This record gives sequence, C-alpha cells and structure tokens, in this order.
Amino acid sequence: MPIPVELDGCKDLVRYDLGRFPLCSGRLLQLELTLCRVCPKKRVALGLYLSEGGKPRGFKAFTIPAHNASGCRDVEIRGISFVLPEDINPCDKNGCFCEPRSVDVRVYANYLDYDDPCQQA
Repeated sequence: MPIPVELDGCKDLVRYDLGRFPLCSGRLLQLELTLCRVCPKKRVALGLYLSEGGKPRGFKAFTIPAHNASGCRDVEIRGISFVLPEDINPCDKNGCFCEPRSVDVRVYANYLDYDDPCQQA
C-alpha cells in the first residue's frame, strides 16, 4: 500500500517516519567478478543481467575505467548489488525469505576503445 508523503516546494530537506514494517521484505545480492586479461588503456563496457525462473529481475551497466599497466591484467570488480524483493519470489509460500531462491546471472563485457589504424598518424 502506498504511503503518501507531501514535499513542500520551499524545503530542501523533508523528514517523514514511514512507520513499522515486517523484516520479510527482500534480499540483497552482492556480486563480484574478475575480468581476465584486460588490455591497458582500454575501457570496458560491463553489463549484468539477472533473471529468476525465466523472468527478468534486473540489469546493471558499468563503464570500467582503463588501467595503465604495461600489459594485460586481470581486473577485479566488487560490490555489484541487486535487491530481490520477496513479493516476486516464485517459490515463496510463507510470505517471508525462508524459502531458497535461484537466480541466473549473465555477464556481458566488451571493449569501448579500440585501435583505429585510420586515426594513427
């Protein structure tokens, strides 16, 4: 049920107590991964697609900055978070997060920068 909160147009800070809520509201999934053998001076586009029971649950996209090492190296990415509300849990029978869940993660990565021989002079 939505809770109406009025925001005065002349105030830049509004505090409002939303009341009490049951703990069974969802789960936080934190992911980490390693991009293998990333070439120096090249940014990487990274996308993660999350699904559960064949239904989409989220997508995140990042630009991974280029590194300046002398050669290719592995790049660790940490702290990629997804919120999984329990009201979309296809296996939940109890109305709480006591049931196990299974999600599928697809990782997409490719270079944003490339060596263009036409621009070398």
